[in-house]
Order: sequence, then structure tokens, then C-alpha cells
Amino acid sequence: MSSRHHLRINDVSVVISSEPIEGIARAGGLDALVSSDDTRLSMGGGVSAAIRIAGGELIAQEARKLAPVRVGDVAVTSAGSLPAKYVLHAVTVDWDQPVRPSESTIRLAAENVLRRCELLRVRRVAMPAIGIGAAQLSADHSARQIVSALAKHSASPTTIEEFVFSLPEKDAHGAFLQFLQRVALRPTDDLSSETGQLALADGTHPATTAGSLRANKPGARGSGRPTGALPTATRTKTAHTSTDFLRWLFRRERRSAEHRLQERDARHPTSIQESRPLVGNRYVLLEELGRGGMSIVYLAWDIVLRKTVAIKTLRPGERMAQSRIEGLRQEAALQIGLVHHGIVRLFNFEPWDETVGPYIIMEYVPWMSGDRWIAEAGLSRLPLRAVLSVGICLCDALAHAHNANVMHGDIKPSNVFVDPAGRAAKLADFGIARAVGGTERSALVTRLIGTPRYMAPEQKTVGALVGPRTDLYLLSRTLADFIGATADNDGAVGLPDDATVAPAAAVLKRGLANEADHRPMDATEFGSLLQGALAATV
Repeated sequence: MSSRHHLRINDVSVVISSEPIEGIARAGGLDALVSSDDTRLSMGGGVSAAIRIAGGELIAQEARKLAPVRVGDVAVTSAGSLPAKYVLHAVTVDWDQPVRPSESTIRLAAENVLRRCELLRVRRVAMPAIGIGAAQLSADHSARQIVSALAKHSASPTTIEEFVFSLPEKDAHGAFLQFLQRVALRPTDDLSSETGQLALADGTHPATTAGSLRANKPGARGSGRPTGALPTATRTKTAHTSTDFLRWLFRRERRSAEHRLQERDARHPTSIQESRPLVGNRYVLLEELGRGGMSIVYLAWDIVLRKTVAIKTLRPGERMAQSRIEGLRQEAALQIGLVHHGIVRLFNFEPWDETVGPYIIMEYVPWMSGDRWIAEAGLSRLPLRAVLSVGICLCDALAHAHNANVMHGDIKPSNVFVDPAGRAAKLADFGIARAVGGTERSALVTRLIGTPRYMAPEQKTVGALVGPRTDLYLLSRTLADFIGATADNDGAVGLPDDATVAPAAAVLKRGLANEADHRPMDATEFGSLLQGALAATV
């Protein structure tokens, strides 16, 4: 017989069930269920195999088309014959280098599952303790990371209304509830203004449901305290609500991977510098973030200010070309004066370093790029309200740039960073940006440069004039991709024609006009039109 426990984490109803995930899915009512898988999305064992058997081979076929993926990523497929919309494949194991996943890997996968739920507007999701099958992580450790991720995520408004946690019988009654109790009653944490116990939905506490804690061993934390007793030295008040406790848990677990990296490097700066390249006697290169046709962007650690930054440099074959160096310098000169929350901040330009050649130092933005945002939506269209919100943010950023007489010229999904909830965005990569001064605020096209798929008609004609309205075409083209538009070989864009996107499509159609004079007057007007479309969107 299966057992169920109920509690609330902020505004999310949480059900802890001993029933297998496929059994929960068969009962119906789910929007999504979560599978634990490897980087090849093989669905070959444990929870993933059970879902494949229950939902049919269609799930596995769709998953294989999305492979390979990275550890921590979440791929989305249909649910096959199961009565749900999606299967979210949380990747916890590297197929080529199978090692037991760390708790940070489980935490990352859980956070990405919750972000994906937001993108898909999921209200009811079921998730197992990922990583406990072939990956061989204990359910206790997996549950700890998942509930911490959920506490952090649900501290902000969320579409998730019910989160069903599938655990084996012994774990549902033991490890998970004991974890909540153990954290809540840890004696050496200063919780004087926080909760002392976690209240379940039925009004009981984990201590009475899961049994009392064992007495502490001599020398251990909390030694000498009677079993199950609340510490008296550090608690002056006790609020028996799960919301208060989980708010404390959220604050305690809030440090992101970036913060943990900063703290680690701050403790061991010497070993980091010895093992990784040092640029400008200040920046330690940590990893490559991405590369384009002429440049590479690295994540780096600033050993002076003790924070992460991004460093953009030229590809090895381009570093000695004076025209490329001048182009990088010009990018820095145009972008460094653009201080705006919707534009990636540029800090400095350095003309030469023996390791990377010329480079610029920029703000590191730990958000996903627009093209990745599209890819992560999988078979689904991105939430229209989130797309419009992103467009409004980018219009604000463009208005700031245009007022400074700077035209971006290369707006596309990969040059846009979107926050996980789709509520904010930043514009990046001013590599081909141009100054557009004078009364006409325009510049002459002397050579064809840009990304062909997104270029405005005037960018494709030598001798034509480009200006701020060119950026409006590029932004419209990018937003069209976000809402699932199609494009033929000639660049003609086909916007979706269903009623739900009609207000947005009407605005984008204006922005995509072939004649610049037929587009909105400026970025401010375009943003207002998008605001109107957002107000008309359910």
C-alpha cells in the first residue's frame, strides 16, 4: 500500500508519495513528470526505463533525437501514451565517463527542471529522487538537494501549484522526512528568528511522523542534547510553519554555483593561479563559454576584486590582424559607455596579452542565451507573455543605446541573454555595432556584415543607409523566432496565425516591414506596442 504525506513549500503544495513515478503518471492529472537519464538519453535503466515502458517507445525515439546533452541539462519530450504533456529528462550521468553524480549535479538538474516547468507553464509535476538508480546516489542526498531547489524556486512567484515527490516506501517514511527534521533541529545554526520545526499539512511535525532523532554521538554537533529536543541557546522563538522554515532553508541554501566558485577561489587563489592560465596578471581563465566566427568568450576569475567576469578575445588565427584588433577596440569604445540593466556591461579593453592577445573584460551573465532558450523549450512554444516581456526589456535597452547614437546591428537569439523565468533580458555582443550620429542618425553600408538569417533588407545592400530602425527589424526577427516563426531561403518570415499570438504577430509584422519608414518610429514606440500586445495576451 502506498503512503502519502502532504506539506506546503511557500505556495506550492508538496505530496511525498511512495508510489513509483510511472504509477503516479498513470493516475492522470499531471502536466509533466521527471525522468533521470544519461547524456545520451538512452532511457536504459531505473526510473527512465520504467517511464519508457509505461509510455511507449515514442518517448525514447524523441529523446534520442535530442542527444547528446550535458550533465545537468533537462531535455523535453512528449509523454507518449501516459496521460501527461511532457517528460522532463534530467541528466545526472555522463554516458562516456560514468561516475556517481555529486550533490551539486543533482541540485543543478533539479533547478533546471523547475526552470523548465516555468517555461512550459507546468502546474502539476511529479519527480522522483533523481540519481538513485544506476547513478547510485542515496535517496537522502538526492531529496536534500531537490527540496532545497524547490524552496529557493518557490520563494518567487511560480506556475507550479503541486509538486509530487516519488520516493520508495522506506525513503518516503525515513530519509526524506528525517532530512527535514534534522535540518530544522540542527542546534549550532543561529535560527533565533526562524522556525524550529516543519509543519505538515495535517498539523503534525516530522518528529512525530517519522520518529524521533537518534541521540547524537559524543563529540558530534549537538552532543549532549536529549533526543528530539529543541536547542535552547540559539532559539528564542519557534514558529511552527513550513513556510517560515523553508524560507530559512532557502536563505541557507541560496548560494548559487557562481558564489560557491567565488568562495572556493577566494580560499585557494594560489592553487587556482598555478593550474590555469593567467591573463593580464589578474584574470584566471576558468572555462570557455562560447565562440563565434572571430572571437572566443571565457569565464574568468578576477583575483583582485574576487569575482567572476567574462573575457572576450580573438580566435588564435585573428590575433595578429590589425583590423581585427581595431574592431575589438571599437566594440569596447562603443559599449563601455552603455550602462543599462538591459545591456551586458563592458569594463575595459586591453590591447595585448601574451596568452590571449587583445581582450575585453565584461560582466559575466549566468543566464541562458536566446538560442538555448528556444532549444530548451523542445517541442513546445515559448510562453508568449515571457517572450513579450523579454522584447520590452530589449526595447528599453535599444532606446538607451540609440540615444547614445549606437546601433547594435547584430541582434539575434544567441546575442540575447534571458533570465530563467523569462522576466528580464540583456543584450550582448556589440562586435559590429556602429555609431549613427548626425541629424539622420544613420550610417552607410560599405560592406555586407551581419548574420544573414536575421539581417534587415537595407543591411544586404551596399550603399543603403542603416540606423536605429534597422535594430527594430533585427529585434522583431529575433522575437519571431521566440514565438515559433518560420523563414524561407529568401528571408521571408512566416508568423504563427493562431488567435493566441495575433496581437504579438501584428506588432512584429510592423517591425519586419521591408521599408524602414514603415516600422515603428523608435525603440520606445516599439516597446509601447509590445506592452499593448502583452496586455491583450491571456
